[in-house]
Amino acid sequence: MGMNLKKFVNPKFTRTIDLGLLRRLMERHAADPGSESGAGLNGFDMAVFDGPPDGAREAVQRFFMGPEEGYGEGLVSDLHRIAELGHANGLQIILEQARRLGFEIVPERDEGCQDPKHVALAVFLDHPRVFDAASDMLALAARVSLAEFAGLEEGVEAEIDAVARAAFERAAAILFEADFQGRYCRVGWYEDGGETNLVVAHGAAITTTPVVDRGAERVISYRPAEHAVLSYSADGGRLKIGGVPKARRADMAELFAKTILRRPGFFAGTDAQNLYTLEPIERAASPFPSGMISIREFCASGSSRHRSTASASTRDRARCASSIPIWHATAATMRSCV
Repeated sequence: MGMNLKKFVNPKFTRTIDLGLLRRLMERHAADPGSESGAGLNGFDMAVFDGPPDGAREAVQRFFMGPEEGYGEGLVSDLHRIAELGHANGLQIILEQARRLGFEIVPERDEGCQDPKHVALAVFLDHPRVFDAASDMLALAARVSLAEFAGLEEGVEAEIDAVARAAFERAAAILFEADFQGRYCRVGWYEDGGETNLVVAHGAAITTTPVVDRGAERVISYRPAEHAVLSYSADGGRLKIGGVPKARRADMAELFAKTILRRPGFFAGTDAQNLYTLEPIERAASPFPSGMISIREFCASGSSRHRSTASASTRDRARCASSIPIWHATAATMRSCV
């Protein structure tokens, strides 16, 4: 992560980025933005921005070539967030979210100021709501593996008002802080086709990593930012959770049930996390109708294509189990699925 940040604030960045934007970014983290010492930035002299532009760029470049711990944790965090969206795909996400929220981001006449890094920095400073939404959308798209919880019933609507949002955010912050992941916690709320989506931006555990600085290896520590994703469908009464440690997923589901659904224990049923199983079929009192066999029996015995073997291959069994209804199918249908 440290090396990626160095690549972001490379010489091209310092030679082309708008100095006014860069000054505003660095002033956020100076101990006293009005002073010339800039003690919060390892003694960087903010007064260089009042002098010739070339001199300011040289000073900034020297600063970013130095060790990352000299930047200060706040500036490191900001730069990582900007770098996250400072590319072509990030630019498109920013523009999409700006349109959705009713903001107009007009391209600068100077084409150099249309660079994705420049736009990301400008939006970060001038339109934080748009920037946060774009960051959330990036996190939603990145989460492809989600744990799923089934509620006690279907059709329970999420009740999202100011009180519910505040209660969820407070409880989520406490949960993450208890796991040594810092106090920062921000929640984005999004409706999408009948689903309620939450993106929880929070700190992660302190990370220590080696970096190469001027040919020498050093070790630095920083607190990266992470995202947790929750997606709830009232129609199915199901909650999907991603980006949360396995041991904490049930806690997060209960937090959602208590604060957003006002239904404590809604995702605490016996089979809440056992959504796909053949056990109810196998426990049924009545046998399968004539000419029908269970999926487990078929996938254990093999298909007509594999009569010479004791059982179907692992791949065939997996294909079979994923291609037919969960309770039963005729033997002919099962043979056709492999």
